Amino acid sequence: MCTFLFELLLFIFGCCVLLFFLLPSILGFHSPIDLDLDLVDVSSLSPEMQTPWSSSSPPTWRPVSLLSKAIPVSQFVQHYLKTGSPGLDEFLQGGLPCFGVTEICGKSGTGKTQLCLQFSLMVQLPLSAGGLNSGAIFISTEQVFPSNRLAELIPHFLGDDVLNPTSTPEDPMERIYVERIGDVAALITCLEVFVPAMLRGNQIRLVIIDSLAALFRADYEMSDMRRRTADLRTISIILHDLARMADPSISILVVNQMSASFSAGVNIPSLGYAWTNCLTTRLEMSRRGDSRFIGLKHAPHLPMEMLPIELVTQGIRASGGPLPPAVN
Repeated sequence: MCTFLFELLLFIFGCCVLLFFLLPSILGFHSPIDLDLDLVDVSSLSPEMQTPWSSSSPPTWRPVSLLSKAIPVSQFVQHYLKTGSPGLDEFLQGGLPCFGVTEICGKSGTGKTQLCLQFSLMVQLPLSAGGLNSGAIFISTEQVFPSNRLAELIPHFLGDDVLNPTSTPEDPMERIYVERIGDVAALITCLEVFVPAMLRGNQIRLVIIDSLAALFRADYEMSDMRRRTADLRTISIILHDLARMADPSISILVVNQMSASFSAGVNIPSLGYAWTNCLTTRLEMSRRGDSRFIGLKHAPHLPMEMLPIELVTQGIRASGGPLPPAVN
């Protein structure tokens, strides 16, 4: 009986193996070896593409379908908002980008808000003077708007020697629209409703949020991390949509704070990687004793360097040449 069962199983196994090899032919399939592959007629290609290449001269891939529908480079001309300091403009290779989302992070007292005030005045200058000939919206989340300091800066940035009276007929302070925001929901509403309306009216070309971290530190508990990440992503999408769709282009500047990293033993920008991955450019302002610096921490178009700066009555100015990035 055992012998019969063994022979039966052996027969069934043999049939399965036979079907495995014969079934593709029966159904009309062929193995890759038997396929007659169509060869490309190289005579129809350009001479450059007919030429074989070696490791010393690798090919340059040119997808014809993409090149035939390419957008003219002239449509990607990037604009920058000058800082008011030639040395700082040179360091940033133009100034504050009018594309994407730029962040300024740093500890308290390093000059983040001062630089924001500076940009809110520079944006009012005509294009020929490095401005955008428009106003700014300053979304304040954590302190009283420093109007006294702004008034001190006006003569240095919008004085008679640089201001074109025909381009900025209003009081400079009236072209800075200050919005006090106390929670994340109000910020999202402001970005979705108020800011687009002002852009459509050509009232502003600079959006400043000072600061984003203050709202997220106050509105969320440890158990709300999923909702916190979702809200950060929502704000990021809105800001990038504003930057991409605005015509003419605008600058978006977000201030961030610093948090202690117990694992790394250093201070790092707040809001975590969920926010960091949404940024186009990150600048970090810092202090070491009496010395101040601004450093490039993330920028696709700039090298990672530091620049000595000074905070004086006339605003923030470069006080030296670029330095290698600091090692924490």
